[in-house]
Order: sequence, then structure tokens, then C-alpha cells
Amino acid sequence: MKRTKKSGDTPKTLAVGGDLAARPLEAHEERAVKGGLFIRLGNIKGESSDDGHKAEIDVL
Repeated sequence: MKRTKKSGDTPKTLAVGGDLAARPLEAHEERAVKGGLFIRLGNIKGESSDDGHKAEIDVL
């Protein structure tokens, strides 16, 4: 997982490998990243389980 933040950049982005493009962080995601733990549940293009969702947990 790659996080990019340069001083003066707005909005902050979160890029995930694969087919998912970088997108602005939602407010609750920004708080989670600052807290040191980022958890997101959602559809990941090209990586689906039986229910079509994948959970990502990244401990910084």
C-alpha cells in the first residue's frame, strides 16, 4: 500500500496496488490513518471473494 502526501497537496490520496486508482481520502479514513491503523472494507476490482468484498488491514 502506498500513501502519498506532500506539503501543500490537497486532497491527500491513498493508492492501493492493482486496478484500484488513487482517490481522495474520506474524513473518517484520514482520522484512521493519523491514528496509525487503516481499515477499509469495499469492492476491490479484480480481487473478489464469494461475497464480492475484501477487507484490508494495514498497520503502520
